[in-house]
Amino acid sequence: MIRLTEDKLYDRLFFLGDTHGENMCIAPHLLKGKADSIEQKAIIHVGDFGIGFSSSHEEEIKKLDILSERLKENNVTLYIVRGNHDDPNWFNYPSPKEYNKNIIFIPDHTLLTINLKDHEPIKIYCHGGAVSVDRLNKIKDVNYWPEEEFTCPSPEELLEIPTDLDIIVTHTRPLGVEPSVYNQMVMNMCLKDDQLDKDLRKEQVEMKKMFDSIRERNDIRNNIIHYFGHFHWSRKERIGNIAHITLAIKELTEYYIRKD
Repeated sequence: MIRLTEDKLYDRLFFLGDTHGENMCIAPHLLKGKADSIEQKAIIHVGDFGIGFSSSHEEEIKKLDILSERLKENNVTLYIVRGNHDDPNWFNYPSPKEYNKNIIFIPDHTLLTINLKDHEPIKIYCHGGAVSVDRLNKIKDVNYWPEEEFTCPSPEELLEIPTDLDIIVTHTRPLGVEPSVYNQMVMNMCLKDDQLDKDLRKEQVEMKKMFDSIRERNDIRNNIIHYFGHFHWSRKERIGNIAHITLAIKELTEYYIRKD
C-alpha cells in the first residue's frame, strides 16, 4: 500500500464529481459561496478528471499550469483519483505524482491522510478505475486504455487497508449499490459489445469483495463515507456501516465530521 500523509493543515475538505477535462471550473467557480478564498482547502476528485485526452503531452502540461495557478490563487490542493476517462500512465507510479505541489495524481491502493483543522487526521482509502461502456467507439491508447478498469486488491493487500478508515474514494460502485440496473444507453452498448455485460458484472463483484473486507474489518462506529462518481447523478444511501454518496458531474460537496 502507498501511504501519503500530508503535512499541510487544511480548513476545509471537499469531494468533486467527474469534470471530463472541464477543469478550469474547479477554482474559483465551484467554490463560490462555499469557502473563503483565504482558507486552505483540499479537494479530492473522484475520477474522470480527463487527463490524457489532449493532442500532446505539452498541451496537457500547459492546461495543468493554468489550473495550478488558479488553485494557488484560491489556496486549493487537488488530489485526483483515477477514472476510466483518465490515462492510467499519469497514476502508475510507486508514489503519488505531484504537479506544482498542488495537483496530485493518486495511484490505486493508496491511503491518503489529510490533516483537518480542529480534528483528528482523516484516513482516506483511494482506489480508482472503471470500465468504459463506450470503449468500442474509442481508440486504444488514445482515448481508451484497457488497463483503465478497476482491479481488486489481492487478499494480502486487502489486509493492508486500515481498520479505522474514515473515507473510501473510488470511481465506480460495488454490487448492491445504486444504480443497480443499466440505463438504456448502457443496454444499447451491451448489444454492440458482447463482452461488456460480463465485464461490468465482474467489476461490481470484484469491488464488492473489497468493500466486504473493509466492512468486516472496520467497526460500525467508524461511520465510513464512500464517495464515487461515474454515473453522472447525485444520490445518497447507507448499507450497513458505510454511507455511499454518488457525485454528479462537477458536483462539489464538503465533508463534515459526524459528532455523536
